[in-house]
Amino acid sequence: MEPRAERVGKNEALFREVNERIREITTYDSDIEFLCECGDPGCARPILMTIGEYEDVRTNAKRFVVVPGHEVSDLETVVETTDRFTVVEKHPGTPTELAVQTDPRA
Repeated sequence: MEPRAERVGKNEALFREVNERIREITTYDSDIEFLCECGDPGCARPILMTIGEYEDVRTNAKRFVVVPGHEVSDLETVVETTDRFTVVEKHPGTPTELAVQTDPRA
């Protein structure tokens, strides 16, 4: 895998894991503050989502939630956009394999 693609993938996987822990310990039903799962290691911007919205993203191991504008168009495709977040899906190939291998729900 190209070093840049690997670095982006690992960062996305790290923040997905953090968000999974946030989801695990959340006991209330209102909006939850998750973290942007983009490939920028310096980004930790919050994203407000309902549990249902977050669970919808997590049904597909190739998908990540990012702040609008944080998508990496050569590695992923935007599959949903709201005023609060964007859902991206990894392109076929090695980036997808890394996303699936690092899925904490697998």
